[in-house]
Amino acid sequence: MSTPETGTHDWQPTHTSTGIVLAVTGLVVAALLWQVDDVTRPVALGIVGAVLFTVSCWLLSQDRAETVARPLVSILTLPVAIGLFGSAGLVTLLLASQFFPVPSPSLFSTTALLIVGHAGVVFGSVLAVLGATLGVRTIITPTTLRRYGRVTFVTALVPGVVCAGLVAEVVLSEQEGPFTAGFDVLGLLWSWLLATDSGGLPLAGFLFTVALTLTGVLWSVAALPVAEAVNSQVAGNRVRRLKIHLIQLWAVTLVLHLVALALELSQSEAELAALLGSSLYELCIGVATASTLRVLLLGVLFLTVVAAIAGTITRRLARQSTRELSRIAGPLAGGSFITLVAAFVAEHVYDMLLELILQSFPPETESNVGTMATEAVALYGEELFIILLALALVVVTLCFITALRVALFFAVLSAETPASSLASAGLFIGVVSAATVDAPTWLVLGGVLASLLIWDVGRFGSTLGREIGASTATRDTELVHAGATTGVGVVGAVGAVVLASSEVWTLPSPTTSTALVALAVGLICFAIALR
Repeated sequence: MSTPETGTHDWQPTHTSTGIVLAVTGLVVAALLWQVDDVTRPVALGIVGAVLFTVSCWLLSQDRAETVARPLVSILTLPVAIGLFGSAGLVTLLLASQFFPVPSPSLFSTTALLIVGHAGVVFGSVLAVLGATLGVRTIITPTTLRRYGRVTFVTALVPGVVCAGLVAEVVLSEQEGPFTAGFDVLGLLWSWLLATDSGGLPLAGFLFTVALTLTGVLWSVAALPVAEAVNSQVAGNRVRRLKIHLIQLWAVTLVLHLVALALELSQSEAELAALLGSSLYELCIGVATASTLRVLLLGVLFLTVVAAIAGTITRRLARQSTRELSRIAGPLAGGSFITLVAAFVAEHVYDMLLELILQSFPPETESNVGTMATEAVALYGEELFIILLALALVVVTLCFITALRVALFFAVLSAETPASSLASAGLFIGVVSAATVDAPTWLVLGGVLASLLIWDVGRFGSTLGREIGASTATRDTELVHAGATTGVGVVGAVGAVVLASSEVWTLPSPTTSTALVALAVGLICFAIALR
């Protein structure tokens, strides 16, 4: 597991190591964009998301700006998700609309692997840029990731609640279905409370309404900060006595309700009239069936429940500081902003995505899917689907942050150099994926070498920065170290080229050969680096 959390770091990596990591990452990503077609725009989108993720982490690492940072980071959650993860989805949709439908079923697997390879190049390049930018400062810490995770979680609540409300509105508006029985039960309960359909002595329903009203009054008395506002011991004693009297009255009312309910179920109207006497029976009917009195009781119940909720919220707010409130209010405001923006652009975004998706289907399937999409939009509306997409992107970002925290906790990512480890892993994924789309051997082997180099240089620079300081003159030492690492990697790459060019190691498909050699060499180098 990782070392104990130390909060904020008082050291930074050396400038030379940071420059080498940025330069090598930029060169390899540029080479991938040069050699692999149709990935430039998605990678550019992903780079924007990576930079915004880095800015968000930096804002959350500043303790003094936390109040302002949280709503801003919450708003940036959606563009971060679109950049980091929507970029791979974008290249997948673009290539799927370009290559599908395939002319022959035998070409399906080859075309699918081609699309997966391009998506891997995009994701690896974006991850490499993310790691390189995060490595400029020591900001990717357990504390920062924990704050980021909380902000993202609270942000996701707003579109999640809105989506649930939109779905519930559509489902509950249908007159037929599994909810009909529930409506019938609620209708019967409402009639019982208001005595709108009473055929006998509805005294049990009246007493139940009184008990509900007393419950609301008792809750409001307990929740409202009357004694605290008056700041008087006498007022506090009166409130306590009032609570006792209300509890006693509630208990008596509940017992009378149970007795009346038993009598109504076991006795007929004539028997009840004979038992109570005509005068008392008529009085009970008059009181129990008075709709005005019942409406008044239900109105008091509503007001007291609202007052109780307001009192509970007031007590909670009084116990919390302004900073604690901003930790919740800021992300909620950001989530509301994201939801409003998604609803505003829903129609245009939905039409664009649907057009890209339909282009990848055969004509007959395209017609069926288009009809289903039209019916779904007529029922739910474009807003639901686009808000749901925004929610999914925010949740994916939350999962990514959680994965980083888990990787740091179990030391899968080095707690000292997580950024360079991410950049190294991203380059490795990118170049191995590029090998599956006929990238040249020099790029694949050079990319694997670069992934090892930036991991080693990043780790060495972080060690020097922690032990002797980032401002110390260590450039010559770092350049010698980087040169030695590069030399070792070049020897391994030359050996891999020799093996790949010999007849013993030649495979029928040049794409398969390059991919397997790159994968083998990369796995060996990567395993050594992680050890």
